[in-house]
Amino acid sequence: MGDEIRTIYKTVHLRKTNKKPQQRLTEVKIFFDKLIDDVYKKHKSDIDAFIAKRKPIDEKLKLIETDLKGKIKAMLGIEPISASSFSAGTNLLEESDLDFNIPIPDFTIPKLSEFYKILKANGYEFVKLMSADNPGIHFVFQGFVNKGTKDEVEIEIKLRDAAYYMKVHHLMHDYLDNKMPKEHKDTIAWIKSNLKPKKDVYALFKALYYEQGLANAGVYEMLYPLEGGGKKKNGRQTRRR
Repeated sequence: MGDEIRTIYKTVHLRKTNKKPQQRLTEVKIFFDKLIDDVYKKHKSDIDAFIAKRKPIDEKLKLIETDLKGKIKAMLGIEPISASSFSAGTNLLEESDLDFNIPIPDFTIPKLSEFYKILKANGYEFVKLMSADNPGIHFVFQGFVNKGTKDEVEIEIKLRDAAYYMKVHHLMHDYLDNKMPKEHKDTIAWIKSNLKPKKDVYALFKALYYEQGLANAGVYEMLYPLEGGGKKKNGRQTRRR
């Protein structure tokens, strides 16, 4: 499987083929759907056992997620959008983190400074700036629930430009969270659990997972950079995730 994933990722993201984003993402979708269907048929009992084992973890995270959504909305005045592997149903057994996207209509320095102060006052620390050279730019803040205990859950709040987020990432996450078949979600979680020790393949699999989400949502924009010579469009060199 690792070789297949490496090959399809390299082929789809090869710049010199001059393919349009829709064609590239459609190729990802076709490969990904077949891979997931094949794995589910061969390993259904193992997948079901994995999901059953994860159920107590999911129940705890759901309570925390519901509570946090209310608190974040009250804190920032914007409805937070869950966008983690947990909300998509593809989380691992050992994962205890929740991600929330905050689409900001007025994505300006003054507005970001205002949000920074509020998050800081509520125990969230700014940890990194992602996708700084493209429209997917976002500011990541980190906090914890039950910090220092065996029930610790990491929280990430991501401040995003609503104009770009709602027409790209939101549609993608809506498919991944709400429209993808449950059998696919369960299978993806099980595959991730097996690929986790192989960091390079694990990262490529997650990239393909997001890009097939785009294709299924009818959004044809590459989230990950093309490779293999030539100039990068608009100077973009980093992913848009």
